[in-house]
Amino acid sequence: MFDNCISQVKYESEKYQTLLNYIESNQKELKNWEGKPKYDMILEAIEIWKKEIYELEKTFVPAMEELKHKIINREHLKLLGY
Repeated sequence: MFDNCISQVKYESEKYQTLLNYIESNQKELKNWEGKPKYDMILEAIEIWKKEIYELEKTFVPAMEELKHKIINREHLKLLGY
């Protein structure tokens, strides 16, 4: 049984995790680039990823709420006759 809401939450949670990983790994790298041009580029990239997370949250959180509602009300099982 395909459910668009499950698919959306899965995709967006993977995207969210990827962005968090990018930020974390690049924050660790900042120390190595202090005083060099790449330092500013990394800071800029981190800001872009933060903005992407904020934008993603606009659809991710409502999709999670919808899925939570479906799970609590056992809508998927009801559709399958249980």
